[in-house]
Amino acid sequence: MSLIQQYFKSTKVQQYLQLEENKLVFKLYVKDGTNRKKIRDQYRKVLLNEAKKNQINIKKSGRLGKTMSIAHIKSDYRIIDSNKSLDLDSTISYLTNIAKFQKSLVKLF
Repeated sequence: MSLIQQYFKSTKVQQYLQLEENKLVFKLYVKDGTNRKKIRDQYRKVLLNEAKKNQINIKKSGRLGKTMSIAHIKSDYRIIDSNKSLDLDSTISYLTNIAKFQKSLVKLF
């Protein structure tokens, strides 16, 4: 079992999404400071590879810490309709799909 598998199973690592103004950010919380860099790097590698396979355009970002931004969606997460208004249903659907994608990453470790 890899280090990151051990941490996910022991809940010392938590992944989540955060909306930051016009960015949708993939975040990671790592309780133990001794392996943060290694866990972040392993997670980021899987995230970037899987995003590419799923045609999700993301860019790595953030810095090392207990709570870290790992990457963010390159485009605005809000879907705008032809009237230049927020298409709420499409935006919610998009966010739901990204959340499902992120949850699926844990199975890859």
